[in-house]
Amino acid sequence: MWPNKIFVSSAVFVAAIGILTASAPYVLTADGMLERSPVVAMMAHSQLTVGDRLAGVGAFGEAIDAYGVAAQLARAQARLPTEELRRIANAQFYAGNIRGAAKTLEQLADEAAAAGDLWAEFWATADAARMARLAGAEGYARWYTIRAERLLDSPGIAAEQREEMESKLGMTDFTVFAPHLTSW
Repeated sequence: MWPNKIFVSSAVFVAAIGILTASAPYVLTADGMLERSPVVAMMAHSQLTVGDRLAGVGAFGEAIDAYGVAAQLARAQARLPTEELRRIANAQFYAGNIRGAAKTLEQLADEAAAAGDLWAEFWATADAARMARLAGAEGYARWYTIRAERLLDSPGIAAEQREEMESKLGMTDFTVFAPHLTSW
């Protein structure tokens, strides 16, 4: 009888820990607001680190999953998941899913547009064009290029910012795709 009590007590303890772990982002915020939670920010950063380590050993599918969790946590904090989605696209590229990388970058461009971040929208669109071109999807590549050119001509972009974008675009080595190293 005594061992059964220990087992039941242990099961209750494990269940309670599981519930606390799942609700930790909510419980560990002083005001219940995820946007200002240092715990959620730390969890997101941790997932990026895990994703980087997995990508470093070629486990791209698992890295994409970790980056996806980091992106969800960034969104929970009302933050545009720019770096998180770029890393997903990078892992997709190295996993051989070039079209998937282009679609992820298109998703980033769309989210950036909704957030009013023209800089992130422009670079995500430019990188999506490059990915589509590498995948042999010339129609998509032209569409992304037109979108990027329209953004570059947008009145919402200051002249000095436009010059910087054009300059960086001219210096980018489009034969190599590593978004964290090239375009931005």
